Amino acid sequence: LISLNEIFTTYGNENYPHEFVHILLPFSPNSKSYCPIIINEGIATWLGGAGFNETFEKGLFETSKTFNILKNVSIEDIITYKIKNEFDNSILYVTGGVICKLIYEKKGMSGIWKLYKSNNENFKVILEELFEMPYDKIDYFVIDFIKKIK
Repeated sequence: LISLNEIFTTYGNENYPHEFVHILLPFSPNSKSYCPIIINEGIATWLGGAGFNETFEKGLFETSKTFNILKNVSIEDIITYKIKNEFDNSILYVTGGVICKLIYEKKGMSGIWKLYKSNNENFKVILEELFEMPYDKIDYFVIDFIKKIK
């Protein structure tokens, strides 16, 4: 295993599944061969929760409340941090988690691996292939899914 010079923190709690997922699925933001951060954090959020003591479901509920207040939310605005929380990245993490959840439900593990192996250059094309729809419809579908969580 090649060292990626990463540090994983647990905030004093040995049970922190989000970071454990990152250990299993390493990420290097400076490499073109690694998936976009929304997917790297999305997988960890979907499988291990949004953060310390916050489940994926709780993060999804909170993100839904935020999206229902905002107008014209887009995945691109989330990826570029135009839309974000003031003190955490849970909007990015949860949106990525929803993308992973929906891909898993549609394509299973093969879809998740294809998504994980995407990169910033081919991300939109891979999403279109996996969702079987144009990117603008995916954008609406994902954001609408989150907004409907109550």
